[in-house]
Amino acid sequence: VVARLNATIQSGPGNAIQWTDDVSPRPGDYHGTPCLGVAVAEGNGAGVVGVAPGCSLVAVRFPLDMSDAHFITMFRKISTLADVVSCSWGVGPANAPMSTALRTEMATLARTGGRRGKGLIFCIAAGNNNCPVQDLTNTRTYRFRTQFGISSYSGPVDRWVAAHPDAITVSACTSLKTRSAYSSWGRQISVCAPTDNWDDLGQISPPGRGITTTDNEGFGQGSDFTPGSRFTGEFGGTSSATPTVAGLCGLVLSANSSLTALE
Repeated sequence: VVARLNATIQSGPGNAIQWTDDVSPRPGDYHGTPCLGVAVAEGNGAGVVGVAPGCSLVAVRFPLDMSDAHFITMFRKISTLADVVSCSWGVGPANAPMSTALRTEMATLARTGGRRGKGLIFCIAAGNNNCPVQDLTNTRTYRFRTQFGISSYSGPVDRWVAAHPDAITVSACTSLKTRSAYSSWGRQISVCAPTDNWDDLGQISPPGRGITTTDNEGFGQGSDFTPGSRFTGEFGGTSSATPTVAGLCGLVLSANSSLTALE
């Protein structure tokens, strides 16, 4: 680990953001650990190995309800430390356009950011709701699962940072070489990477293997994928496809550090 960032939104005027270096596991912390294992788990002969086991890691914890201004601050901080940022998070079917400031900052960082000054590579999950990444004239109704059950949405679809033109937006395919049933889609997709398969609505049980990776075991109920193990074979989603691509970007830059992010 070469660096750590932990963002906490402080209550009060302006919702100030406080940064610390404490990214130790906490109850409910189950997502980042398997994501990062996919990308950079060490090749130490035990457990699992990531796509780019020799690459260094910057661990980042932050609340998804941050403002676009806070995300600009976070991406700037990451940009001084890393060449690639893996974003296995986003919004469901919604009309959630980026602010002009965030769109502009990501474009700038993609060209002049990164610790090498050759651009920060944004790898961003397309999403798991079987809907377009962006369709501003959408007239369909999309049903999707939330923590509260099945919801529906109709209207313009704009999935925030996943629709940024300079991002590598990653969709999901299966071990059987098909699109994952849940994977979001659209012309904004840059690449499709192998992961698991399931139906977001629970109506079918499509075939496909899960992804084997690190598991954040032992930090509260519901905080892991495979109880009793620091590893799991049950991970997946575009959350797993995205660090697969991020790890591959790390390998490419390891072989040719002269490449720019856009290249």
